[in-house]
Amino acid sequence: MPDWVPSYGGPSASDNPFGPAPANPAGGPYEAPPGFDINKQAPWNPATNQQTVSSPVGYGATASATQYTDTKGNTTGGTFGVDRPVASAVGSYGPVKGDAKVDPNASVSAGSYKDADGKQTYGAQAQASTAQANGHADLGNGNYADGQANGPNAWAGATANKDTAQIGAEANVGDVSVTAGTKDAKSAEDESARFGLSYGAGAAARVHYGDADGDGHNEYGFGADIGPLSFDVKSEDPVRTAAKAVLGDGAVAALQGLTGIGTGTDANGKPVNVTDEAVNAAKQAGSAVSDVASSAKQTASDMWNWVTG
Repeated sequence: MPDWVPSYGGPSASDNPFGPAPANPAGGPYEAPPGFDINKQAPWNPATNQQTVSSPVGYGATASATQYTDTKGNTTGGTFGVDRPVASAVGSYGPVKGDAKVDPNASVSAGSYKDADGKQTYGAQAQASTAQANGHADLGNGNYADGQANGPNAWAGATANKDTAQIGAEANVGDVSVTAGTKDAKSAEDESARFGLSYGAGAAARVHYGDADGDGHNEYGFGADIGPLSFDVKSEDPVRTAAKAVLGDGAVAALQGLTGIGTGTDANGKPVNVTDEAVNAAKQAGSAVSDVASSAKQTASDMWNWVTG
């Protein structure tokens, strides 16, 4: 069992507000309502290595604290938050789906913890939000379009998980964004672009490297929030995407014609990944150069031995 749990219903009587549970009184007494058993009402889950305790704090809001641990029960991180759900709605019409919620909340996380999407995250962050609306449209053949609008919100931190690393601090009265792209588990050239506008202050930067569709090809890219503008671009084939962005569609054909890289299709009948082939070609070239250098060194050594022998 972990060596501490958050106090319930008020500060701990010990000097450390996150002192040990009653089973370990070394850090001082533990305040709890009569009959409250932390291990029954907020048990540590060894499968997920976490323990959560929550309590109403008035006006329909709930405060909660989650402790994350390693497999031995040693604390690795935690999240503390307050949440006040008000209303939510979901709906769909044909290929278009949407949801909206009014849910004022705020939280602080640090160490090794799970974010709002359940991803293992490292670092520290603080966030607050009030309301959000999302829309998604499936346009067929792996193409999609998303839209999002947020009410007053703020975020600050430096974090990294299996998909994204980010750093920044910003506060907005509101923001909107649209995303368009492709997502096909059988394709090795998915790409997407997000553009947004916000009214507020601050800045943030992001680096993307995750595999959203689980096809073994990571989507690489970057994003930033600068003043009222926000953007993110990601691609499973950044060489192809960059060539098209800079020189147009003909650039890819020219690259293929000049180098032979990126021609043909893969096992799924989709265009091959130009970036993968370029990386493989570079590795092969590096190996060839290494072989030549090794051979030249041996030849020089043999000649020296012959001259001096």
